[in-house]
Amino acid sequence: MLELLLAAALAAPAPPCRGGETIFHEGPLRIFGVHYRDADEFGWYEFACRNGRKRAEVGGHGFSTGVASVDTPAYALGGSRYLGSYWTSDSEGGPDAHFEVTDLRTGRAVAFLNTAFGDGVPSFRVAADGTLVAGGAIKRRGRKPVRIGGRDPALTGGTVYWTAGAQARSTVLPGGGGGESRMLEPVRVHRRRGPCISARGTTVAAWPHVRVVRRGGKLFACRDRSSRRIRLNGVPRIAGDRWLLDGERLIDAKTGRVVTRGVGAPATLLRGGTVAWLDAGRLLLAAPGGAPVELSAAASALASGRRTIYWTEAGQPRSFATSASKPG
Repeated sequence: MLELLLAAALAAPAPPCRGGETIFHEGPLRIFGVHYRDADEFGWYEFACRNGRKRAEVGGHGFSTGVASVDTPAYALGGSRYLGSYWTSDSEGGPDAHFEVTDLRTGRAVAFLNTAFGDGVPSFRVAADGTLVAGGAIKRRGRKPVRIGGRDPALTGGTVYWTAGAQARSTVLPGGGGGESRMLEPVRVHRRRGPCISARGTTVAAWPHVRVVRRGGKLFACRDRSSRRIRLNGVPRIAGDRWLLDGERLIDAKTGRVVTRGVGAPATLLRGGTVAWLDAGRLLLAAPGGAPVELSAAASALASGRRTIYWTEAGQPRSFATSASKPG
């Protein structure tokens, strides 16, 4: 079980916030992995730090020599304080899965929700106040889950979206606030090597195979084993371990090419590289390399799930489902 696999980590000396192998670096958040191996178990423990302080154990990926295994294949970020994680584990008793939300200020878990174990990683979101939207339910701190059903949730500014049948649905969380919640996936923890990782400079953002570096007042991005440097105008939003939203440009980090220009704000980015944005109330959408198309002339509260763009129009939720999008 999970408890057995993590027992050694709990007893071991706590790693510093600057240690381990970086998995994600988003603003004040850094998630990193620490490798372990002994006679019976091997894998990675995953920790998160906020502003370089208050380390919290948030995930892991490991196996025992018996039948036990544990994995955390995705995270969801809510504001700068709360981090959601999706856990799976397997043992002699069979597979289990659950969602958990950690308060990065205190290092404590503040929400927990069991879910059915199945194929693939379910989509989930975390609000700026730590509310969890997952498994067809909304779980607020200290309260019972409220069932909403549906699939492919999204969340922005307190507005929760999901799809039921072919229709978009929405509700507003009490208190609201906060920007768009995003999933951090795929989780690929590994020992990072190569010219990108060894390049001089300060890491200001990172995903498993992408690093954004500040050096001498300038910014560039690169991929682990590539020597290509992609010049940037600012710290980009990263999606799918591949796509860089750099102001009005969307860049493919695999090729270094700009695939979409003229992106406005606010914008939302799918893991397959499709980007949508608002321009004076108009909602525009563009696939990588494609021309923008207008979805709405009067949109607000823009957000995205895994495959769905959501917005509010005339007080009603609207959606546009894209084709399947896999991380790069």
